[in-house]
Amino acid sequence: MMRQSGLSLLEVMIALLVLTLVLGGVVHAVGAYAANQQRMRDTVLAQWVAMNRLTEARLGLLVTDVTHVNGSDRMGRQSWQWTIHRDAIAKTEGLAQLAVEVRPDRPDAPVLHRMSGLRFIVKPEKAD
Repeated sequence: MMRQSGLSLLEVMIALLVLTLVLGGVVHAVGAYAANQQRMRDTVLAQWVAMNRLTEARLGLLVTDVTHVNGSDRMGRQSWQWTIHRDAIAKTEGLAQLAVEVRPDRPDAPVLHRMSGLRFIVKPEKAD
């Protein structure tokens, strides 16, 4: 009796099925990794935009005398919309709480980062 070497059709099909499942999992993992990287990149850029606007508002480089200010920036080859809300702190005269919200500049984009801080407001003294 002659012995045949090689794989049967059933063994080849099972090997292809296992390979397909493994490659499908790898493709899914790589796709999830890429999406996570993009989300992390956008979150960090939104945080930088918020920090820049809050710093400018604290330094008095932005008009924060109104209840809110809107604007846009370009960072990371992307446009960002930001809004600064100003609330006076009731018990502390001369302090205002600033809240910055940043979102990508596209319709119906969610807010990616919120940041708040305090600004000391100096009122000029009246000359007698």
